[in-house]
Amino acid sequence: MVETNKPRLTEDQRTVYEAVTNLISEENGCILFLEAPSGTGKNFLINLILAEIRCKRHIALAVGSSGIASTLLDAGRTAHSVLQLLLEIQMKLFSH
Repeated sequence: MVETNKPRLTEDQRTVYEAVTNLISEENGCILFLEAPSGTGKNFLINLILAEIRCKRHIALAVGSSGIASTLLDAGRTAHSVLQLLLEIQMKLFSH
């Protein structure tokens, strides 16, 4: 997957891809966040980075902020389920 999809990266995606893979090669654990407008190929890029990491037998966790976001990532899960984050839901009742 990695070698066949790397040529499909845009210039911006390639910049991010190379920056992330360079960080990984330094072998310092890290947490990375990617934020960009919709339609910019974030999921494609993230899944390619995950494949690169995993093909080298390293550990890569992909988490999304919602169930829908996590389904778009290869082996992705929600952040609160992976990191066991507590969710406090507050409901306020409004009366007219």
